[in-house]
Amino acid sequence: MIRQNSFLESSGPLAFYGLSRKGKGFAYEVLNAVRNHQPELPITAIHPEAPELPLSNIRVVQSAAKVDPLPARAMVVLKAKDARQALEDAAEAGVKEVWLVMDACSKANRDLAQDKGIEVIDGCPLLFVPKPSFPHNIHRAIAKLFGKV
Repeated sequence: MIRQNSFLESSGPLAFYGLSRKGKGFAYEVLNAVRNHQPELPITAIHPEAPELPLSNIRVVQSAAKVDPLPARAMVVLKAKDARQALEDAAEAGVKEVWLVMDACSKANRDLAQDKGIEVIDGCPLLFVPKPSFPHNIHRAIAKLFGKV
């Protein structure tokens, strides 16, 4: 719980994997929650196949190594198989801490991150922002009852 909060409170650049060019999906919910929580946080979307154009007012690059300054943290909101490539890319850029969201947090991906010297954070980021939207506010309340948040 403390690790999630310290991750969300950090101010350095954040590499964000998982945004689609369609502008929809769970990754956008996570992105918007993080942006609302920390409006000044420098976030760069990483998308290996996207043109380097803004996506939802976020700069997009094809690799975390192109972020300046290099990010020490990354958030990965991808399917498990796609998250492996994101972890490899993040490791090459020197990322030291990664939040693997939902499917991205498979055992194989946690093991890969550990092998690369990357600290893994898991759990739904929407439970750790101060005012999550519905239905995440209900999940947060339940998680609080059980001491998970």
